[in-house]
Amino acid sequence: MEDKPLILVADDQPVIQTLFSMNLEKLGYGYILTSDGEEAVEKLRNNDITLVFTDIQMPKMNGYEAATKMRELGFTAPIIAVTASVLESEKDNCLAVGMNDILMKPFVQADLKRIIKKWMYAEESAEEEEVSEVKDSVFDVQTALEAFMHSREALCSLFPRFIARTRAQIDGFPALREAGDWESARQEFHVMQGSALTLGGVELGRKAAFMEALCIAREEDKAEAAFCAVCEALTRFEKKIEEFIQDSGSNDKSPS
Repeated sequence: MEDKPLILVADDQPVIQTLFSMNLEKLGYGYILTSDGEEAVEKLRNNDITLVFTDIQMPKMNGYEAATKMRELGFTAPIIAVTASVLESEKDNCLAVGMNDILMKPFVQADLKRIIKKWMYAEESAEEEEVSEVKDSVFDVQTALEAFMHSREALCSLFPRFIARTRAQIDGFPALREAGDWESARQEFHVMQGSALTLGGVELGRKAAFMEALCIAREEDKAEAAFCAVCEALTRFEKKIEEFIQDSGSNDKSPS
């Protein structure tokens, strides 16, 4: 019996790690999860990796640096960037350091299957998979369910952790702004963006993406209003997922 292809995933967001692990397990692939570029490179040295998925923004060593190091080590298999950025420059930067393609956040199993098939089974990839579209809404339930294989249990477990972390990120922003630490602020909104979009929080994800852009540009005069918009979007998203959790609990109760 052949060994399963082993896929390496580098992403520091717990939500995205859970998304990868659930879907790769369902698709029948072996996988290794890492939280930063340094750890990913180390795992690559010691394992027979078939394909790599790497986030761009990570602590210690970012995705660009990790991909560059992997190529220097002689790794020739596909490296796929995982990002929520729609900037054309992002794709150019990824290709420039030796990455092969981009998997856009948020993604569902069909997206993951399609890109694995494209790069691991090129001769079989003529058949095109339909890529899901994300609706512009406070909480796109269908996107969240599709991402986590229609497991309400998984979502109900992830939502409280996401809200707690996002509230902490929001509470910490004023101090970062006061200290002029725009890079740390940018990182926080980048993480918020990716997780929110994956969990169906389209509005929140887009507001966080705008805040990330403002942090990059250090546009302090626009940051206050944009930050308020993020807070309001989080409140709306939180209300929607509370309803989802309550509804899921009701659905789980079977008549006696």
